[in-house]
Amino acid sequence: MTSELRYLWGWDDITMKLQIPKYKELGLIEIREWESDNGRHTHAKEVIKDWSKRDDHRHHAIDALTIACTRQGFIQRFNTLNSNKTREDMQSDVDSHSIKFKEKLSLLEKYIIAQQPISVNEVERFVANILVSFKSGKKVAVYGTRKAGKRENKKVVQTGIIVPRGALSEESVYGRIKTIEEKKPVKYLFENPNLIFKPYIKTLWKTG
Repeated sequence: MTSELRYLWGWDDITMKLQIPKYKELGLIEIREWESDNGRHTHAKEVIKDWSKRDDHRHHAIDALTIACTRQGFIQRFNTLNSNKTREDMQSDVDSHSIKFKEKLSLLEKYIIAQQPISVNEVERFVANILVSFKSGKKVAVYGTRKAGKRENKKVVQTGIIVPRGALSEESVYGRIKTIEEKKPVKYLFENPNLIFKPYIKTLWKTG
């Protein structure tokens, strides 16, 4: 129902219209044409290619506004559309408005349009002033100090430096550990001293 009300009140394309100038500079605009109900006129408008309302987070505000403007009476009329009393009430309400409706609209659609609580221009004006913010996650860096000197007499030599927090990359890129799956006898080490990892042990081995 929220989707239907948003569409009938003309609020569906508000975020897209606000984004058109930016997308036009990127060449991502196309012209969409359609015929009027009676087929006598052809209409055209600029739209963003492959646009989704989820491309602009402000659609949440428009959905919230639509829900806030949804009356219990709208829900009842959707549920009791076939009731003669409901149709008579809606027709009376539609007739009381000087709105020019499209020919193919149903009585319920005309009624909902006639109940539009806020104009499209007004909603667009307020949505344009919404600033979208994102909750900040874990800090990737903090300000710190650098100390120099011996352990007992360290002095601060630099302040305001940026200190990274956590690993700057995945552990997988640090290196690769070569493992020997099969067991080797002790004499294998004496026969292959070049495999000794620590340089000073390798030096001792060669000089000893």
